[in-house]
Amino acid sequence: MSWLIELPAETVAAVISLVIAVFGVLLRLLASYVPWLASFIERYREEWGTAIGILLVNIMQTYLPGGEWAGTSVLLVQLAVAVATVLLAKAALAKAGAALQ
Repeated sequence: MSWLIELPAETVAAVISLVIAVFGVLLRLLASYVPWLASFIERYREEWGTAIGILLVNIMQTYLPGGEWAGTSVLLVQLAVAVATVLLAKAALAKAGAALQ
């Protein structure tokens, strides 16, 4: 029985994209507190976000339950990505001044 899972390519891309977006928001927050560091941080934002996203995917593929639970693990990751994406989009829309119901 294998305990390692293989996430679908679409899920891997979604996780990495979400990590890049969240990492970008965090770096902009850091840049607002340390303005002289902003140009250096912005230059490498996507590279660092991609590296952290790949690391997170590798950790998930190693430590999430596989075997008979592999399908459930993949669905759980997809649900977490979907919820985080909706919350991030809602926060961005609220910040832009859109009327949310």
